[in-house]
Amino acid sequence: MLALQKHAVPFIISARILGPLAWITPFLSGASNIPASRFLPATTGGVLLGVGQFCLYGALGTKGLEALHPYWQQITTFLQTHYKLLLLTATMAPTAYLTFRHTRLLLTDKLLLVTIISGGIFLTANMI
Repeated sequence: MLALQKHAVPFIISARILGPLAWITPFLSGASNIPASRFLPATTGGVLLGVGQFCLYGALGTKGLEALHPYWQQITTFLQTHYKLLLLTATMAPTAYLTFRHTRLLLTDKLLLVTIISGGIFLTANMI
């Protein structure tokens, strides 16, 4: 509720894109006394972005993938060969960003923390 009161417009726009949260956003906005003059443009923008993303997915599904067809074998080979490195990078990058941005530790402690957290996430994800 605090995020909705402080950042009403970005919250409403992003909530309209995020599925189930979109269903309760009008109720939360009303309970937080967000005026209609702020709610209506934000929810309209969010709905248009949400519809636009699904139109884009459909367009990519029909035309965009055909353009990748000549390269598809190379792309799948690369992903199959390097998927563990890509997953490790995908877990380490946000962990490093959040650790370096929001902690006041020594550099060595930050690096150790990033390694432990991202390694734990990576290993847990690969066990499933």
